[in-house]
This record gives sequence, structure tokens and C-alpha cells, in this order.
Amino acid sequence: MRDSNHPNDDDLLFFAEEQEDAQGQGGSGAWQVLIVDDDPEVHKVTRVVLAGMRFDEKPLEFFNAYSAAEARQMLRDHPDVAVILLDVVMESDDAGLNLVRHIREEMRNSHVRIVLRTGQPGYAPEERVIVDYDINCYVSKTELTAQKLFSTVYVALRAYRDIRTIDLNRRGLEQIIQSSANIFRMQSMRMFASGVLTQLTSLLRLNRNAIYCQMSGFAATKNERDFYILAATGDYSPLVNRPIRSAVSPTVREDLERAMRAGQSLSLGNRYVGYFRSQNGSENLVYLEGFNGWSDWDRNWVELFCSNVGIAFDNISLNEEIESTQREIIFTLGGVVEARSKETGFHVKRVSEYSRLLGKLYGLSREETELLRLASPMHDVGKIAIEDAVLNKPGRLTADEYEQMKKHTLAGHEMLQHSNRRILRTAAQIALEHHEKYNGGGYPFGLRGEKIHIYSRITAVADVFDALNNNRIYRAAWPIEDILALFKQERGQHFDPYLVDLMVDNLDEFLKIHQAFPDD
Repeated sequence: MRDSNHPNDDDLLFFAEEQEDAQGQGGSGAWQVLIVDDDPEVHKVTRVVLAGMRFDEKPLEFFNAYSAAEARQMLRDHPDVAVILLDVVMESDDAGLNLVRHIREEMRNSHVRIVLRTGQPGYAPEERVIVDYDINCYVSKTELTAQKLFSTVYVALRAYRDIRTIDLNRRGLEQIIQSSANIFRMQSMRMFASGVLTQLTSLLRLNRNAIYCQMSGFAATKNERDFYILAATGDYSPLVNRPIRSAVSPTVREDLERAMRAGQSLSLGNRYVGYFRSQNGSENLVYLEGFNGWSDWDRNWVELFCSNVGIAFDNISLNEEIESTQREIIFTLGGVVEARSKETGFHVKRVSEYSRLLGKLYGLSREETELLRLASPMHDVGKIAIEDAVLNKPGRLTADEYEQMKKHTLAGHEMLQHSNRRILRTAAQIALEHHEKYNGGGYPFGLRGEKIHIYSRITAVADVFDALNNNRIYRAAWPIEDILALFKQERGQHFDPYLVDLMVDNLDEFLKIHQAFPDD
């Protein structure tokens, strides 16, 4: 199934996704620390003691709350807070403890590290607090010297960083596992690449600044025409869907060309171009920049990313070839049936597109509208079983001939119903029911209303609209005004009334399809 946002199936694909924040930093690139205490002097002293502290080469950014209620709002405004220095007794004796429960149970924030500080340890004994509450440390303010405060915060930041890294790894693996079930679909390819790259950036300890500010990247495969950026990170994020020749600098283009000429991955100062050739012969590239050096371990992870994307791409290419062949067989068979009845083969193409459009307007999912588009061309396949003398009779059918013609619904269903393929099973149902009428007056079973499957109701509207709008061996095409008059007359009788309304309200889109596939 094709991704509608994909520029062209033959265009170069770029794979990479924006990565989540692996560390608790705000827009300033600093570690966020929230001080919660009703004593302004405690805020002042804490800030003075920790003012010059740095962790992983990043400074601290302080936020101040003077009550538990104020802290709740502060945490909603700043969800990336890494450490909370929290007083126990504020507007109530257990305000700090209640805030801990709120953070863990209601906000479901298990990442932030919480250091409880109290000037009145008797109100909340340490042993009970440590056991009952998810905190990192519980200290008396009188014991908290400058050195101990520094050590406590440093250890808390380290724990927070490692927890976020583990969580990022977990989410990356979940993405990969989830996408593996649908690896043949374009959107799953993007999920797969995103998941692997999430793992890669996490294990390489590349933080948010590196991804968005200092490091930029994309992954690519090559074809005979231009490169198109499908997804990208960092400085390249605004360039999605643009061709490489006009989107990136000559330096980047030269880096890519060098790797392709060499047929291998290249480390180029602070830039890296990962190159590999997939089994289907496509050349694949991953471009990263902003690194200060690469170890063998780093390079192995990048190459693993490239290999996984290449495997996924090969699988998708194979699946698309299978689906393309299947579509061609369906349309060819539908066209053969129409040609035998001396009607244009474009009838099945138009019915297919009308059905897709009507399914979309009705609210079917993209998957269902695509399924309907592929299955509806088979609606008259049972006409193969009808004699030529009846099928191509230019005049009105006799009662016996009409009864014979009606059997094409049963014949089509019988031909298709034994398949295990969803498309053919859907086509079997459409072939069987597309001459049923909403009021129960149709054939072969006289089904009524929603007892007729929505796919069949949609195909019925599409089939009749196209039949009336084109010349047939026994009559000329109807004027569009007469077609609309018939549909309004048969609204709720022959046709589902809601589908008739959708067609009438969107007539211009139906006529565009008619113009796109005209009879010879």
C-alpha cells in the first residue's frame, strides 16, 4: 500500500526521525531543578551552593515554588524537571508527601528524582517515608552541608539521566517490535527506522542538543533520478519532501557522492556518511554531522542502523511488487470481462476510483478504502459465465434472459469465495451483493438496508453512476441532469440514501474521475 505523502515510488527515500529527549533539559540546554520550600532563605542558600555546578557539561537551571500547590503547576509547565528538592512541611504537615504521591500516581512521572528535605523529622519518620514513598533521598536540613547537597544533587542527576536513557531504549525497542508486524508498509518503515535511530542515538549518548542543534542527519537510498528527503533530523528537518539538489549545501552533496563513488562508509571530520548496498541493488546512505570523533563501537551501531533500514526497504520493495502484480491481475481480469461484453475496460477503473472516493467520504479507513478500490473492479467477474447472446444483446432482455443474467452475481461469488486473500474475499462479497437494493427489491437474495455490506452498497452506486454516464451497446450515455434525477428518485429505494447524498454533494470530484479515464 502506497503512502500518499511519498513523492514518488521511484524517488530516493530518506529515513530518519526526530529523536526524543534522552536527558531532562529544557530549551536552555540546562538540567532543570525545582526547589519547593515555604522558606525563601532555603531557596536562596540552595541556589548559592549549587550555582556553579555542572553535570555532563551542562549547568543547572532553577525553578522556585513556595507551596505544594505552586509546585504542581510548575511541574505541569516544566515537565522536564530532573530533580526536585522538596520540603515536607509547608501549607500542611504532609504537603510534601502528598505532592510526592501526586507526582508518581496522578502525573505518572516516574523519571524525576525527588529529594525530601525536612526541618522537622518528627512529623515524618525517615524509615516510614523511605518505605512508603517513591523518593531518592530523605535528609534533615540541619545535616545538609554544602558538600552533601552537591553530592545528593549530583547522584540524583546521574540516576535521572540513566533512567531516561533506559526508557528511551525501551521505547525504541517497542517501536521496532511494533513495526515488525507491518514491516511491508511505508509508515512501518518509517517507524522501524525511527526506532533503530532512537536506539542508536541513545546508546551513543547523543542528547537533545546534539540531535537538534549540533547534529543533523538523514538516511537515504538512491535511484536514477533525484534524491528526495522523506524524513530528517536537526537542521535538515524543514527540508522534508524537497529534492537534495536544491535543499542541501554543495558540501553535503559532495560528501554523499564521495561515499557512493567509494562504495563504502566515510568518516569526514565531524561528518559521517554511512553507505551500504541492499540485496535489490539500491544504494543506501545515512548522513550524520556534529560528531567530534568516532569509535569502532559508534561506527558499528550506525552500520547496524543502515543494515536494518536496508532489510526493511528490500522487504517493502518485494511486497510492493507483489501488490502491484495483484492489482494488475485484478484490473486485467475486470477489463477482460468488460471487453467480452463489448464495454470499455475503463469502466472497471472508474468504478474502482469512484468506490475509493465514496468510501473515503463515507469515513472508511485508508486501509478499507484501498481494499475497496482493489476489490470493486471484480464486481461483474461472474459475467464470464453468461452466454454471449445474452451478454451482448442490443435490445431488451426477455424474462428468461434476465434470469440468466442475474446469475452472474452467484457465479462471481463462487469463483472468488474460496480464496484466503482478503482482496478476493471482499471481491466475492461485492460480486454477490452489488445488485441488491436498499429497499430489499434487488437480487440474488433480496437483502435490505444495512444487511447489504457497505462495500457492496458503495460499489452499487459507483457501478450505476458509471454505467449511466457512458455509452452502452443498447443505449447512449445519459445527461448528467437525468442521472442525478434518477439517483434522487432512487434514494432510499435502490441506493443507500446517505451514499447518494455524498455523491451529489461531491459531484465535481466524481466528474473529475470520469474525465481522467474517458472511453476511447
